[in-house]
Amino acid sequence: MFRLRKRKKPNKIIVLLDFENLFLSFGPSTSIVETLNRVLEQIKKEVGEIACVFVFFPHHSAISFGEAFQKTGFYPILTPKSKTGEREKVDTTDEILIKFGKMILKEMTKITHFCLGSGDKHFVPLLKNASRAGLSRIIITANTSSLASELIGYADRKPGSQERMIYFLSKK
Repeated sequence: MFRLRKRKKPNKIIVLLDFENLFLSFGPSTSIVETLNRVLEQIKKEVGEIACVFVFFPHHSAISFGEAFQKTGFYPILTPKSKTGEREKVDTTDEILIKFGKMILKEMTKITHFCLGSGDKHFVPLLKNASRAGLSRIIITANTSSLASELIGYADRKPGSQERMIYFLSKK
């Protein structure tokens, strides 16, 4: 009697990047676009196909970097500041990235991995949602000092390894 093996579906990764969190920790001295591409290539080799990359920018960063990311094939998403009072404006990047992430987790059913590009602990609920959706989780962060300890346990293990799927833009 023959048994049919269930064909394993190939890994597909969606990447959401908090630009300012990565850039401010990474520093402007080296090309962040080239460095991100290098890290994404490493993830691609180790884990699987990258389906799409969304980069969340506040207005002033989008002016400087949006075109470079768009030329790379990333999807830039503008996150304007909102007024809370008469003068104070609040950055909405985290809020918009979390809302977008929750929506995309419901809509993109062929995704197997969710990759967060930020070391910010505010994204723990989004990583929990990815886990509930049955997705493996990957984290990209600028360096070890920019990674909130609360996020570490949410990164899954690399295939065939006990090492967490946490990728650093720099060794510093």
